[in-house]
Amino acid sequence: MIRRYSYQSLRFLLFLLSCVGPEKFWPTCIVDHSLAEGFSQPDGIGGVMSPMDLHTSFFGHHTSKQSCAHIVNVGKPRPLRVSITDFGAVGDGKTLNTKAFENALQYLHSNADSDGAQLTIPAGRWLTGSINLISHLTLFLENGANILGSEDFNDYPIIPELPSYGRGRELPGARYSSLINGDNLEDVTITGENGTIDGQGGVWWKAFRNKTLDYSRSHVLELIGSQDILIFNLTFQNSPSWTIHPVYCKNVVIKNLTVLNPNDSPNTDGIDPDSSQHVCIEDCYISVGDDAISIKSGWDQYGISYGMPSKHIQIRRIVSASKTFGIHAGVSFGSEMSGGISNVKMGSALQNLTRTWRIH
Repeated sequence: MIRRYSYQSLRFLLFLLSCVGPEKFWPTCIVDHSLAEGFSQPDGIGGVMSPMDLHTSFFGHHTSKQSCAHIVNVGKPRPLRVSITDFGAVGDGKTLNTKAFENALQYLHSNADSDGAQLTIPAGRWLTGSINLISHLTLFLENGANILGSEDFNDYPIIPELPSYGRGRELPGARYSSLINGDNLEDVTITGENGTIDGQGGVWWKAFRNKTLDYSRSHVLELIGSQDILIFNLTFQNSPSWTIHPVYCKNVVIKNLTVLNPNDSPNTDGIDPDSSQHVCIEDCYISVGDDAISIKSGWDQYGISYGMPSKHIQIRRIVSASKTFGIHAGVSFGSEMSGGISNVKMGSALQNLTRTWRIH
């Protein structure tokens, strides 16, 4: 116990040095927890207001000079647009629509020009297994649209471990694919009129606690080696494990999201940029079972060997209402950070947590 305490203290000291040391030798860290100009705390913070009311009160009536707009081109028009219903999908919450999603995305991939295409999800409950996005795509959830992750593990193909981890996060070997996946993509927008993407993680949490899983759990959204990514105006909830996981990505904007996982759900981080650069996270409400935001860069010798740090990350105007006692934090560094972390700016954040930020 004494040795572990000393090790954590040393890491904390090194981080503090990184915040003040010259950039040539140490990563730059700027922590600013002051409220932005014109950004006032609403009445009822701390559990009186509902998550959506709280999100609106904070972000719906305030403007700030700082934004992520310069990173990704927002609102790019898509000349080709189709609805998931055009491919036989049924939004009754019971019919499995994995094939309809596959067919729709294949159609768009084959028929869209360089400006890309939009797949619209109308109001309804659209049950699906794992799906793989394409480049130059807008996935748009209309008001009342709910994408539901299948509760059958067989609907999630087994995929290789990430090279910077060398194994599944929880078990040796491969892992389950996520509900929504993207690999080596560019120019992808996931947005809507506050639609919901629900991982239905209850079955995963139970299997994890009972140690009956054959592979490591999936995420709601994982993007690998992708760039020019925009995710906004949605609710993500009930993730099997980490909720939103951009890994080896660059130019990523995540904004105006509500992320909800039960406080007792295991390892359900909100947003985890991992070995990624030029990432901006702003104006989000996050209440989850672990860290609201966790910056990562690989695990042990695999992360060191892969050698891809997370850097140039901006985090601002984040509300986290988790009051779980334990290890959770508003923003954490690691614990998987063997590839390094540098140039992180945190500002204008308000949390209702046991810890605002921490280093593993």
